[in-house]
Amino acid sequence: MAITSYQEHIINRMNNVAWKTQLGTIIKDLVDGETDLTYGSIFVGGSGGESTELDVSAGGNIIQGNDTTVEVLDASGSGYIMIGNGTKLASVAVSGDVTISSAGVVTIGAGKIHQSMIDDREIYDDFEFYPIQAAKGGGAPTGTTGDINVLYSGKQMYEWSVLGAGQTLVSFTYDTNGVNFAQDQGDDEGCEITTGIFSRSVVKFTCGTDDFYMQVRLKIADVSGTDDCAVGFRKLEAYQANIDDYDEMVALNVISGDVKVETIINNGGTITTDTTENVADTNYVDLRIEVSSTNGLADAITLANDLKAKYNLHIADVTAHTASADATNVITSADATDLASLITLVTELLTDYDLHDDDAELGAAWVYHAAQEAADASPADTTAPTDLPECMYDLTNLKAEMDTHFADTTAHGAATTAVAADDASNVYYKVGVNGAAVDEPATIPAGEVANVIQTHTFDDGEVVIPFIYFLHTSDFCDTIYLQHFECGLL
Repeated sequence: MAITSYQEHIINRMNNVAWKTQLGTIIKDLVDGETDLTYGSIFVGGSGGESTELDVSAGGNIIQGNDTTVEVLDASGSGYIMIGNGTKLASVAVSGDVTISSAGVVTIGAGKIHQSMIDDREIYDDFEFYPIQAAKGGGAPTGTTGDINVLYSGKQMYEWSVLGAGQTLVSFTYDTNGVNFAQDQGDDEGCEITTGIFSRSVVKFTCGTDDFYMQVRLKIADVSGTDDCAVGFRKLEAYQANIDDYDEMVALNVISGDVKVETIINNGGTITTDTTENVADTNYVDLRIEVSSTNGLADAITLANDLKAKYNLHIADVTAHTASADATNVITSADATDLASLITLVTELLTDYDLHDDDAELGAAWVYHAAQEAADASPADTTAPTDLPECMYDLTNLKAEMDTHFADTTAHGAATTAVAADDASNVYYKVGVNGAAVDEPATIPAGEVANVIQTHTFDDGEVVIPFIYFLHTSDFCDTIYLQHFECGLL
């Protein structure tokens, strides 16, 4: 119903400019006797303070401004999307190389993906064709130690280097199981398979720039015959006769049925850790390695922040520190959130923890501790880190040393809580045996290699290639089939 003049007077007295702007459109319509508002409609104010009725009842309608007023946009079209056109929103049909259903399912059109669109490092090979093999320089494959031969699977070119005393069976064989690269049944004889080691090789990855992976499926007839059956990444360098002679490497190595992690960093010797995963005769095994600085940074941040929290609680614990709590060497840096703040935090962790631990190293006159520590728990290196791999090294070492220090009840009145976060790493290992899910081994948490310091393996900027390295034991392996090979960017 229309309002009276008195009611209009009261409203105007209450109304200031802001209220008029908001209420004017409705008030005028009420004064003029326009009392009916259609179901599913709204009043929209105009530039003159008058209202206009706008129907928004239809399903899928969206209200948006169009500079001078508002309008109703029908967004109900099946398979349509809302997209900005530089001025306002528009509802448009998806067209081009993909289509989208009303359920949100996207389909790539036939013939829309071409080879030029695929990164050359993306390999997915099930060895479905009889391979073509030759010596690297042309002609039939050769078997002299150190010779390099090539194999084309129909999808990918590989090369292999002859290991051991040489091969009389100079070619790989092929059947429905895949490519058998066992060759001669001789102790310490075998081969190394790569995607090429030339600097122009397209199947190579740069650590710290690329996040990448490889996954291989092998079928091993006699696991006792595998002296080395390693799958992983190594530095782009010349073939070595001994896998332990590579400058940098990370691999999952099936040694007589035991799946082990092996790492080398800066020519520092091979570190081997048993995953406790085992492969039996005739089993097939999926071995996957991922190298990710993106995930590695996240893991390092988690570990650094956990170390800071546990350390600050530890030094304030008067039950542990019977002489006095340590209020001097408190970590004051903010929790890490990115690489820059991580470097700052790790630098202070190294400095403050080392100073705190120095007190436990004393033979007498302890400021904080009850006695001299039972075992050395000093950081391996207190030099400030400058990049992510150095942070990872320092953090993993700090975790081990701090846990030793925290648990030392000779230097402390009581042990304190150990660090819970995983070691810092940019390398992740996954194994699946006979169809089991390809996942981290149960004994190795994500990103952790049994608390071994060299978990990160590769320095930023290191160029690496995927490889398979195989040697027989004296028991020999009758057949070892390569059934699947894939690698690429994560």
